[in-house]
Amino acid sequence: MSQVLEKSTRTRKPKSELESRIFKDGAIYLFRRTDYKNPTWVCRIKVPDTKGYVVRSTGRTDEHEAFAFASDLYNKTLVRVATGQELNPKKVAIAIREFVDHITLAEKKRRTTKTRSQFLLKSIGFF
Repeated sequence: MSQVLEKSTRTRKPKSELESRIFKDGAIYLFRRTDYKNPTWVCRIKVPDTKGYVVRSTGRTDEHEAFAFASDLYNKTLVRVATGQELNPKKVAIAIREFVDHITLAEKKRRTTKTRSQFLLKSIGFF
């Protein structure tokens, strides 16, 4: 069953409909859509000397609460990078699939106890 993937017909709203704030020299970027009934702030965090961003919804409609959330997330992200953890860790489902693939491959390469015991029993005749 093959499915044809269709290009999404949704388009982005123009930036003129976004309200945004920049903090800490661009390390924290807060924005929200002004055309929503109850717009919540979204933060984008950029940590120096790393690749990529961390994007999270703050879940807050108040700008000051949203900044407090974003600042806390920025500090936690700095600590995460400083301790050698990944900026955007893998999702659990992907990690489980990779682990199962690794174990399956390792089992194919290694002899099991049953195979070893059969080999030893057959080799008795030679000794």
